[in-house]
Amino acid sequence: MSERHSGAHIALHWAMAVVMIAAFVAGEVMLDLSRGPEKVALMGWYAIMGALVAALLLPRGTSRRRSGRTVPFAARFMGRKPG
Repeated sequence: MSERHSGAHIALHWAMAVVMIAAFVAGEVMLDLSRGPEKVALMGWYAIMGALVAALLLPRGTSRRRSGRTVPFAARFMGRKPG
């Protein structure tokens, strides 16, 4: 088993990270906006970003399963064995 993740898995990881950061920023900006067309438009983009994160979750999980790296990261430091 390779010590590195596949290129597809890494790309999915960073795509999710970028979308989640963008959604966080959009959420923070929405807090400062009063009701109006700008807030409604931003809420639409916020919903799209949430759907995109959900859509990326399945291929990322599948990629991780196929790579054979299913042991949670923290388990390595806690002395647990898979299975």
